[in-house]
Amino acid sequence: MDKLLIKLLLLPRQIKQIIILSIDVILGFFVIWLSFSLRYETFHIPSNFQVFIYFFSILFIFFYSFFEIYKSYFRYTDFLYINRIILASFVFGIFYFFIISTFRFPHVPRSIGVIFPILICFFTIVSRISLVSIVNIIQRENISSRVLIYGAGEAGIKAASVYSLSKEHKFCAFIDDDTDRIGRKINNALIYPSSKISFVIKKYRINKILLAIGNSNYRKIRSVLSDLEKFNISVNKIPDFLDEVDAKKILKQNVRFEVNDLVNRKIQISSDIIDGVVGKSVLITGAGGSIGSEIARQIINHKPSNIILFDHSEYNLYKINREINELSSKVSSKVDIFARLGSIKNIQTLENVFKDHSPAYVFHAAAYKHVPLIEDNPIEAITNNTLGTMNLLRVSEKNEVENFTLISTDKAVRPSNIMGASKRLAELCLQAIADSDSVIKKGAVYSIVRFGNVLGSSGSVLPLFYSQLETGGPITVTHEDVTRYFMTIEEAAGLVIQSTSIAKGNEVFILDMGKPIKILDLAKKVINLSGHKERSSYNPDGDIEIKITGLRPGEKLHEELVIDKELDETTKSNILKAKENFISLPEIEKIISKLVSVSKDNDIENLTKILKESGIEYLTNIN
Repeated sequence: MDKLLIKLLLLPRQIKQIIILSIDVILGFFVIWLSFSLRYETFHIPSNFQVFIYFFSILFIFFYSFFEIYKSYFRYTDFLYINRIILASFVFGIFYFFIISTFRFPHVPRSIGVIFPILICFFTIVSRISLVSIVNIIQRENISSRVLIYGAGEAGIKAASVYSLSKEHKFCAFIDDDTDRIGRKINNALIYPSSKISFVIKKYRINKILLAIGNSNYRKIRSVLSDLEKFNISVNKIPDFLDEVDAKKILKQNVRFEVNDLVNRKIQISSDIIDGVVGKSVLITGAGGSIGSEIARQIINHKPSNIILFDHSEYNLYKINREINELSSKVSSKVDIFARLGSIKNIQTLENVFKDHSPAYVFHAAAYKHVPLIEDNPIEAITNNTLGTMNLLRVSEKNEVENFTLISTDKAVRPSNIMGASKRLAELCLQAIADSDSVIKKGAVYSIVRFGNVLGSSGSVLPLFYSQLETGGPITVTHEDVTRYFMTIEEAAGLVIQSTSIAKGNEVFILDMGKPIKILDLAKKVINLSGHKERSSYNPDGDIEIKITGLRPGEKLHEELVIDKELDETTKSNILKAKENFISLPEIEKIISKLVSVSKDNDIENLTKILKESGIEYLTNIN
């Protein structure tokens, strides 16, 4: 019956008008029979003389048509529509009573001229209201989105109010752990305890869950997601602060989960102001990139005198310059912002920047980092990541910077790709410069901060998974056992800044990223929490397939963060210090000289040979 009604609602408008008109014809015959039955106070059986009046009474349909009763969308019945029915019935009643009174049809009492118009008006209104009610009930029961909200706080209540008014979604119930709320009703929806979540999902046939839990409460979110994963129901988040506009947006879009929501991690970042930065000039290379831009956002709170945003991408530099200028207007101390367009490959450009702004602190985040792309462009990678870093180090040394921090990567450890090799050589360049007499005598502090994958950066895995999910899959994973370390951009940038406060010179700081995460497990979580089922040989009827594509050129199965296993704790949470050997400045300068030569000649064959002989443990095609 439900499916039949839904099909009827999808019919062309003219067909639906004919159906409603047909219902009114049947209703007219019933009402005229009822009028006679009421008048004679018996079960009426029409005589031959009364058959004519039965058909004559159906003339009310023409009056209804004149008043455009059948042109309206009956499912949106309102008082104006009902008023039109009453008016049409009144005009028809005058005409009907006049005809019956004037022509005095045999065996047709004049009172029928009053009873029928009143009854047909009443039954028409009742039929319309009944049809609308039935349609609404059926549509609500067959609605595609049946919503449960986990958390009956302010944000949950606002979202529930919006869902309650939606025709595409049906808000069903709340889940909450507050014993004072359990059992109460909000928007006519009952609040259940979390222990009843399985019962609630089955009872209301829930297919969408909104988490109205504080977004900073990662432990609670992870616990809830772990419980919900088995239901294969779409789960989304609600922002902590939700206004009416945001609440309406939730109906139309999914709020994606972050790594903190999906995996068990305990990252702590100190909010201490770095005294050395206060009142100093800070240069950030790669300021338009993921890490560089976040360092810029956070360093402004440490009260530098000015920030120099340096990037080779005009558009990225424009964006971050506008954003940081807006931020600088909101901080208590004045911070001047300078945007400088250029490449670290151009030493004259770097000289000009240092001459104009005299930076005391340098955060070097500029680098080419996309492994597959760099494998196809090795000369550019070495020119930018290694030779460019050496340029910046030399200019920094010459201009007596106080603190230089190199942002490095786990791919620099026993590199199996050009990207990792270029960054490992950049590390060795810094260590050699940091160990030189000129730097040591001036008391300058040069250090390296090394960490793994940053979630939310361009090319990171979670945005890729969500993008593949939106197109119906498959979700691609390079290997069943591939693992990676993960950290959010905010966490990484915060720890990089904090590392400068404990740096003494020539350290390699390792950001403690917890345990490596299996990428296949992360892919499965994304599928399950999006309300889908994985399609596999065990479940051929699933929605989304996970496709194993094979390790890409230069990709490792497992990443490492340290060359030697020995690590020391520091005074800052989640920042460790590695003890690693390095080569002398004369040795690194010989390697740099060779790299400059092969770069000019675009000699990739000799480049590979130099990398293998450089002592960085460069091995290609390592799994």
